[in-house]
Amino acid sequence: MAYGYDETESEATVGSKSAKLASFILVGKILSFLLAGASFVIVARILGASTYGLYTLAVAVSGFFGSVGNFGIGSAINRFLSKRRGKKGFAKSAGRIVSDSMAGLLVLTAILFAVTIALSGTIASYFFHNAALTGLIDIAALTIVTLVVFDASYYALVGAGLGSKVSESVAAMAFFQAFVSIALALDGVGAASPIIGLVVGNLAGTSAAMYFLYRAGIRLVRPSAEGMRRIYRFAFPIGVSNIFGLVVSNLGLIILGIVSTSVVIGNFGVASRVGYLIDIVTGSMSISILSLFSSALGRRMKRSAINRFYNYATYYALLAVAPVVVTVVALAKPFSYTVFGSGYSIAPLFIALLGLGSIISIIGGYIGLLFIAAGKVKKFLKYAFLIFVLEFIFVVPLVSFEKGFGLALGLFIASPIIADAVLIFAGKRVFGVRTDFWRLARVGVANVASIVVPVLIEAFSGFNYIVVLLLSILCVIIVYPAALYAAGAARSNDISLVSEATSQIPLVGRFIKLIERYFIAIQGAFGGSNGKR
Repeated sequence: MAYGYDETESEATVGSKSAKLASFILVGKILSFLLAGASFVIVARILGASTYGLYTLAVAVSGFFGSVGNFGIGSAINRFLSKRRGKKGFAKSAGRIVSDSMAGLLVLTAILFAVTIALSGTIASYFFHNAALTGLIDIAALTIVTLVVFDASYYALVGAGLGSKVSESVAAMAFFQAFVSIALALDGVGAASPIIGLVVGNLAGTSAAMYFLYRAGIRLVRPSAEGMRRIYRFAFPIGVSNIFGLVVSNLGLIILGIVSTSVVIGNFGVASRVGYLIDIVTGSMSISILSLFSSALGRRMKRSAINRFYNYATYYALLAVAPVVVTVVALAKPFSYTVFGSGYSIAPLFIALLGLGSIISIIGGYIGLLFIAAGKVKKFLKYAFLIFVLEFIFVVPLVSFEKGFGLALGLFIASPIIADAVLIFAGKRVFGVRTDFWRLARVGVANVASIVVPVLIEAFSGFNYIVVLLLSILCVIIVYPAALYAAGAARSNDISLVSEATSQIPLVGRFIKLIERYFIAIQGAFGGSNGKR
């Protein structure tokens, strides 16, 4: 199914298409979470905080070098395919784009893999004073190649309009990752278990994605040097900006490994992986919105239209993301202790900070997508460099002096605030974007109101944590729609759009439909209108 943009369509129509594409991606994310998320919990419990900390360090080192490998080529594939989708000869040109991009990625990642292997022993012995980490880092180096290639194939499906196939390729990845990780952990392989599982899962997901592209008529061809250079030219600024962010986070984790224990690192690693849960929604929305932004900005749009387009996307992302994230933040301790066990005693604090930061980052993140979609990647690089410098100044001292708490505070709170401040300024200057903070604030008020009762239940009930979680989730479901209406944050047409977009998702679509009816009943009880704007 292709999702294009017609210049006669309203922002609401385009938003609906974006949400529909996101809903297909969301299916894959949910399947991935159920499989890979479950294996993550099982493996984390089997390994324990200390051994899981070793895994986290090994992946941080590979991530440090692998940050170069992404190079923005996934975003480039998405943008180029989205702009050409629906045009004559699309399959042929898409085959050329995918082939040149994949070849470029393999060249980059092969070099980075070799560099990581060459330096693994020195890093393990000199920085971490643990020569046993050398083998783990060598195995983790394989993720530099496999993870980047899987991401690129994932973006190719989205850019080609094959949103319905994303879920199947992600499910293949998650199934093999879960099966291999758990089997190896039970067999006593140790910290290498989830790394090997990740490598195998990435290969399976990539194979599935390439098969679906082939079935759609998109054939791989012999890559050309000129085509690879063209991809590199566009992707280079995006890649460098990605490197800035990833270097700070992975460097911070490496410093934490030097100044702290593997138990603290294990707690931080578990909290970071909870970000996968949040990414179920945020990642789905971001990828689909980049595709739609690219299609929309391929035509001339006035600044006023871009402003409405951006604010519409940001509002709906917050409407969908915030209740999930805020609930996790408010119930970080019962959630963490129930899922991971009391051995990860510091994780709840890290999880709460991560959740808050993920909400903060939405505002600036979508402005960044505008830069990429509009092809203004060199301008974006300038702002990304400024963000990198400011983050480095804040994060590194925080880790050095406050260790785990400092890293969490720096990466999860300080970094999103810095990025938002810089990108809000950039968006206003380049696109004339003015963030509608008042509308977003009303959504925020509704979310705060929805967690008051859950916080009280946790603090004073004395119930088992599982009971606390179940009661709290039920309270949020009941209170959030009413709070949205009371705060003036949503009307029935807003909820209807979400309901329409998720209608094809099994179970989820029916649940959202019930929420829509509940919201309309609340609105009718207080004499409200249908809210059409």
